[in-house]
Amino acid sequence: MSLTLRTACGTALLVWASTACLAETLITTTAKDNTLYFDSEGLLSSGAGIYMFAGRNASQAPRRAVMAFDLSAIPAGSTIQSVSLRLHMSRTSAGAANMRLHRLTRDWGEGESDSGEPGGGGAGAMPGDATWLHSFFDTERWTNAGGDFTPAFSAQTTVSGFGYYTWSGNGLVNDVQNWVNHTQLNAGWILIGPETTRSAKRFATHENPDSSIRPRLTINYIPVPEPASALGFAIAGLVIARRKL
Repeated sequence: MSLTLRTACGTALLVWASTACLAETLITTTAKDNTLYFDSEGLLSSGAGIYMFAGRNASQAPRRAVMAFDLSAIPAGSTIQSVSLRLHMSRTSAGAANMRLHRLTRDWGEGESDSGEPGGGGAGAMPGDATWLHSFFDTERWTNAGGDFTPAFSAQTTVSGFGYYTWSGNGLVNDVQNWVNHTQLNAGWILIGPETTRSAKRFATHENPDSSIRPRLTINYIPVPEPASALGFAIAGLVIARRKL
């Protein structure tokens, strides 16, 4: 192979590689979110509420926030590079607490219940709502009260004063990669705080009127390179090289 041909082939491959490896970013808010309020009868929820809660409140009752995201904009086969979830915390009567994200293993619902302001007590569950006992009120139940999720957490962050908090790391990358590869498994995350001590925190949901504090998921990914484009660059390089021989 001549030097000219090798150079052309190398150029074609470099063009293909640079095109194939251009990372893209998806920034989105929750497609649905809710709170699982501890309740022996599973009658409380807040599917349409502007807040969700995690941790143990002053009445010693746990709350767990559930959230899921629409990832359909990411092409199947893409490689996830990084993931970060940002939530805004606006109310607490407790000190700093480690808040952990676990991957949910069962789908769940967001109905029309609304616990209002400040929202910590929950509201009567509506059809399709997730509750402490139900994944969809009142037709489907969790296998385990309080939600079905992986024992190992995917990410954790210490939440203290009011403001924004971010969860990130390889655990979230692995979760999102799995959901992109197997869309039927995308049930989202559950946020759990310490439940042996007072730790409850309030976070904005996607229904919050202030769009700047709604949940924000940022995903950087490399889409699958289009075979036709890659082949076209390679052929073009070879054709140019042959013309120069």
